[in-house]
Formats: sequence, structure tokens, C-alpha cells
Amino acid sequence: MVGEANYLPEARRLMQDHPRWEAWVGIVNRQWHARLKGAVPPVMVHDDNPQGLRQQIEQLERQQ
Repeated sequence: MVGEANYLPEARRLMQDHPRWEAWVGIVNRQWHARLKGAVPPVMVHDDNPQGLRQQIEQLERQQ
């Protein structure tokens, strides 16, 4: 799905901390994206920085 080059160290740390999620940075818009693996319907979050993305993921995990 996402090229290896798009996995910055921050994205790798985020995925280590939240293994159910995949995170990456968009090539064109440089926006941060994450998706909950295997979720139907798809669950995705987007933010301008990794800290905001982490906050959104943690908020969604608290709701489950």
C-alpha cells in the first residue's frame, strides 16, 4: 500500500506503540495519515504532524 520511503522514524515509532495501526506521510501533501488495519468500514485519521496523529489514534482507542 505505502512505499517504504514514506515510513519516517516517527511513523515507525507510532506503529510500534500502536501495532493495530499503519501510519505514513503523504508524498504530495506531506500530511500524516494512519489507518486501523482490517477495519470495516475503514477507520482513518489525518493530521499535519505526528503528534496530532498520535492524539487522534489514542482518542479512538479509548473510545473502543
